[in-house]
Amino acid sequence: MVSALVSGACTLNDNRCFLRGREQPAVEVAADAAVVNANQVQGTLGKVAVLLRLPDRGPFTVLGNITHNGIEVNGAMLGAPWAPLNVLAP
Repeated sequence: MVSALVSGACTLNDNRCFLRGREQPAVEVAADAAVVNANQVQGTLGKVAVLLRLPDRGPFTVLGNITHNGIEVNGAMLGAPWAPLNVLAP
């Protein structure tokens, strides 16, 4: 599992995260800004694999990830334009 609490910008890329037997996100990031790129996240029992917490209007990009559950930003599932640029694996 990845858990990052950053004052400033956080870049999370090229990771392989496998979490089994827990109903929690495998990746949690709280930062002022975030770049989440090219990660593979699987094995969580909950509905969210990646959880991002950003300030209102905090800039972020989420691109090229493969997850087995959803990606959530500030309590909402990842939307346009980012959702189609990530893969939700079966």
